[in-house]
Amino acid sequence: MLFSGNITRHPSFENVKYRIYGNLKNTDFIMNNTFWIGVYPGLTDEMVEFILNKFREFIQSNYNGSKAKRMLEHKDSKES
Repeated sequence: MLFSGNITRHPSFENVKYRIYGNLKNTDFIMNNTFWIGVYPGLTDEMVEFILNKFREFIQSNYNGSKAKRMLEHKDSKES
């Protein structure tokens, strides 16, 4: 099982006893500043391509010019 960010802030941990080492500032950063895409080993190449196309569509419709180009450059370099 994979958890992202600070699992101690999840409601399911409200009554769980656990030990913390340090201040967990990096886990808080991950929790507040990242976007996770759920995946599983059964994804086909076609499914992955569908997901990627949805991200491309979102980027192209919500960003313009050089920012969208920079965000999509990785895709273009992989196809070369």
